[in-house]
Amino acid sequence: MSAPSYRKNDITILRTLSMLMIVLCHIIRYYTFIPGSQFLGQILDVGVFVFLLISGYLYGFRERKPFGKFILTRALRIGMPTLIVLIIDAAVLFFFFDEKYDFSTLICYLFNLQGLAFVCWDLFSCFFVQIENLGPLWFASIIMICYCMLPLCYYIRGRLTQKKQWLILLGALAFCGALQYVLNVNLFYFLTFYFGFLLADSKKSLARIPNFKFAILCAILTTIQFLRLLLLILIDGSQLYMTFVSYSHISLGLLLFVVVVEMNKRIPKIFDAIANCWVVKKLDKISFHIYLVHGVFCFGVTNIYKAITNIILATFVYFILVSLATILLYYLDKLILIPSQRLLRKIG
Repeated sequence: MSAPSYRKNDITILRTLSMLMIVLCHIIRYYTFIPGSQFLGQILDVGVFVFLLISGYLYGFRERKPFGKFILTRALRIGMPTLIVLIIDAAVLFFFFDEKYDFSTLICYLFNLQGLAFVCWDLFSCFFVQIENLGPLWFASIIMICYCMLPLCYYIRGRLTQKKQWLILLGALAFCGALQYVLNVNLFYFLTFYFGFLLADSKKSLARIPNFKFAILCAILTTIQFLRLLLLILIDGSQLYMTFVSYSHISLGLLLFVVVVEMNKRIPKIFDAIANCWVVKKLDKISFHIYLVHGVFCFGVTNIYKAITNIILATFVYFILVSLATILLYYLDKLILIPSQRLLRKIG
């Protein structure tokens, strides 16, 4: 089963939208004069979950064989730009800001293990010190683990009916909620990826959802967000609230995903125009590179918002620096990645 060509439009728009949401979620916290800016930042963070849904969805259409070659290719695409950002940032921090990190920290980042702390901070954070302005690099670890899950996803698909697969997901959602509540272990990232995988496997994924069912689905997923807001007022900071946040992130990510995919089916010409807009195409192409560098200029000692007090000027400088850093990373990555891929093909 392969995705029809017009589906590229909704995926392009979703990727671009998700990346912009993630960038905004990290800078809007400095706009303290906006009522609810902190909560809005948390909501915008759902872009990460949309990314995971997209990845699972795309890989759900076709089994990747041989898997060994596939995972090496993915490791190059994810690991190479991540490593470039790490090396340049660590050098800048060392020579210009006199920040030094121990050997275990550098090893964790070098082998792309930093994201494990976001699965269980209490367990993994003791092995390394987080490089503050490289905080967003945690996603590189998570997505690689998701790719490693694919053989299991394909195995389950080949042996169970769709109904049983969805029952497994529901059971896993309940189990992961209990696990986070009791042990503060967060496996919802991986369930989100699997959720996307199952959406692709459904025969109904390519069909338009009837208007009434579409409205009901959107209403349910939106209601979960209002319930989260209520719980924020009542039990903010509790483990129960943080567990519900994980459920609400999946539901909000699913809401955005469903709305964009369904609207693409209803008004394909408009979505085709948006997806093929020069700006959107370019942003989609470099979305991962933007993600990797954007945190450098809004966290830690290289935080522009601490260096420039005028919020408007700081934001202008921030986007200029992110743009320049993204372009530099993109071409450095391309310079190294292309010969690496050729070498991999020769070995394979």
